[in-house]
Amino acid sequence: MPELLPLVSGADVLRLWVSSVDYSGDVLVGPEIIKTVSDSYRKIRNTLRYIVSNVNDYDPRTGMSFDELPVLDKYMLRRLATIAEDMEAAYETSSFVRLYQGLMRFATVDLSNFYLDIAKDRLYISGTDDYRRRSCQKVLYHLLEILTRSIAPILPHTAEDLWRNVPWKTSSSVFEAGWIQPEPSWSHEDPETDAAMELFRRVRTDVNKCLDAARNAKRIGSGLAAKVSLSVADDAVIEALQKFNPSSGEGNTVDELCYYLLVSEVNLSKDMAVADGAEFSLVGEESGVHVGVDVASGNKCDRCWVYSEQVGKSENHPLLCDRCEEVMTNIGVTSQPVPELAQ
Repeated sequence: MPELLPLVSGADVLRLWVSSVDYSGDVLVGPEIIKTVSDSYRKIRNTLRYIVSNVNDYDPRTGMSFDELPVLDKYMLRRLATIAEDMEAAYETSSFVRLYQGLMRFATVDLSNFYLDIAKDRLYISGTDDYRRRSCQKVLYHLLEILTRSIAPILPHTAEDLWRNVPWKTSSSVFEAGWIQPEPSWSHEDPETDAAMELFRRVRTDVNKCLDAARNAKRIGSGLAAKVSLSVADDAVIEALQKFNPSSGEGNTVDELCYYLLVSEVNLSKDMAVADGAEFSLVGEESGVHVGVDVASGNKCDRCWVYSEQVGKSENHPLLCDRCEEVMTNIGVTSQPVPELAQ
């Protein structure tokens, strides 16, 4: 064991390794195991660092209620309530390997690969006090409050460092803050919405595979350069997806397929030929939905990189889409000169 200590980047990595092993059997340790645990530690730390860096201007006293949140945010708070309950049960039974596995799955699958990936547009593109940004910050606030307390027994130095950097007034130490319970409203069952969100996550996995094919063929770079077609024969499935595909201007700019999938346009149809006739297409292994990807129409917005037919139509902001034009106008930027091309 002493010869492995140089490989351990801090006491928290060693503590995380201890929590990752099943002590009911033989305990294995070696350079590769320590490296894997170090990677897991960095995933947890970087996820929480990302969260704390995006709540610097959030005041929890002015946050909206649970009922006012978008469907995506309600779903994530229900997922947070579930993981919080699982982690508490793991501590009570000293099932540290269960704690480790649940924490890693939540940080990687639910946060990094899903919620936080979608949240970037809301956090970076929206106006400071926009509903879609503040509602997201409310979720980040609760994630930070609960997860920092939850990891403190196994990652005390990381938890303490995070606690000292939260922007709102707290106790001087995370160990003085006490345990925190999820709000009861988060645990109210909504099987129809949860089923729709789980369906969407499967569709998103299939869409990402089709987007990768378009990237590999050098037809697109970012997913925002793509138009996605989804063809669905099942009436129940298309009805569930249609709720997240409103007509332009009718949605809440959060619970919409184009924002969920991080693409510029989504076309939903019962005609299989729509998706199958796209430049790139596949039948989803996860969802069974037919997925098609084409290059998006319109021009690229200089600010959010979304492709839109509206780019170029504004006299004051000819390089921006209508969404970004509204944000810029609200902060007092009333016009945007078009740079002259170099001769």
